[in-house]
Amino acid sequence: MALTREQISLIHVGKARLGLDDDAYRALIERVAGVRSSTALDFEGFARVLEEYRRLGFESDAHKEAFGERLAHMMTAAEVYHARKLWRRAGYGGGGNAELDRWLRKHFGIAALRFATRTDGRRIIGALERMVANQAKRRARGAEAGS
Repeated sequence: MALTREQISLIHVGKARLGLDDDAYRALIERVAGVRSSTALDFEGFARVLEEYRRLGFESDAHKEAFGERLAHMMTAAEVYHARKLWRRAGYGGGGNAELDRWLRKHFGIAALRFATRTDGRRIIGALERMVANQAKRRARGAEAGS
C-alpha cells in the first residue's frame, strides 16, 4: 500500500530536523527499510524509518495536529498508531482507515479510533492482536498444506 502525501512529508520533515544530507538519508532508509526513496516505502518501512528517526532524537508533532490535546481517559496517539498498524497487518478490507472505522462501529460502537477511551483501546488492541495472530496461523496452515 502506498504512503500518503502526509506520511512522505513527515519522512522529509524528520530528515530536515535531524540534519541529514541526501546521502545519509538514503543510506538510513536503505538500511532500515531496504529502499532508496520515500516514495518506495510501504507502511512497515515507514514505521521502521520513523522508529530510527526517534532513536536519533526526532520527535514528530504530527500526532498533536491529528489528535489535538488528548484527554487523560482517551487512547493516546501512540495507542491509536499501534492499533492502525495492527489493522494494516491484519489486512482485512484492504487495511485502510475507512474499513477500520466500519469495523469499530460494528464491533465496538465507536465511530473512529480518535473517540476511543483507554479502556476501549485495550479491548480494540487486544482484538486486533488476536486477528493478526489468527492470520499468521492461517498462513502457516496454508503453507503446511501446500508442502
